[in-house]
Amino acid sequence: MTTLRTPTKPEDPDYLLAHAFNNRDVEAAKALYEDGSITRSLPEQGSVAGGGSDIIVGLIQAAVGSEQRMNISVVQVTQVGDIALLLSQWSVTGPTADGTQLSITHRGVEVTRRQPDGTWKYVIDVTGGADGAMELPSIPPLPKYNS
Repeated sequence: MTTLRTPTKPEDPDYLLAHAFNNRDVEAAKALYEDGSITRSLPEQGSVAGGGSDIIVGLIQAAVGSEQRMNISVVQVTQVGDIALLLSQWSVTGPTADGTQLSITHRGVEVTRRQPDGTWKYVIDVTGGADGAMELPSIPPLPKYNS
């Protein structure tokens, strides 16, 4: 069951991904990622890089039979030509299949690219890339480079 509408703006993949998750529509989610794209899993999952839609497909499949819902807000879009950098805040909440209450919120960083047909797809999806856990307690010394 593909519920995907055409992603005509750089931020559309974020919103359409939430709809695909909420509808448990794996095919719609896969269609939002470029071939060769990369996704980084959540920090609590080891922050492992994987191929494109693989990580989100796993999350959707794990949510089957639950009442979990995803919501997302795109906070900033910075676009140059056919490439855009997105900053988002997203959450997944609701009971899992075994009844345990789930509530996670992260700040993501995504890069989307306009395709030859004018649609936008993910190139890079870092699900927790802008989380506070990424902040440094202090700025380390500047690395040395040869002049």
